[in-house]
Amino acid sequence: MSDALVEMSSKGFGCVGIVDANGDLVGIITDGDLRRHMRPDLMTAAVEEVMTKNPKTTTPDALAIELLDTINSSQPRITC
Repeated sequence: MSDALVEMSSKGFGCVGIVDANGDLVGIITDGDLRRHMRPDLMTAAVEEVMTKNPKTTTPDALAIELLDTINSSQPRITC
């Protein structure tokens, strides 16, 4: 978890992608995830305990309007 937090902080994006051994995206940790999982042992927790599994993704050629439609129609709602 500490490596994920350092990476997240160094990039300034407010999130970090979690990849498996093949480099496939398997989760994401956001600032919101950290707030929801705040506890004394957070720094020693496994990323799998905190990350959002199977995050929504898109293709590089997707239009912004398509992304907004996905965000607005998602359940549970996607928030920042």
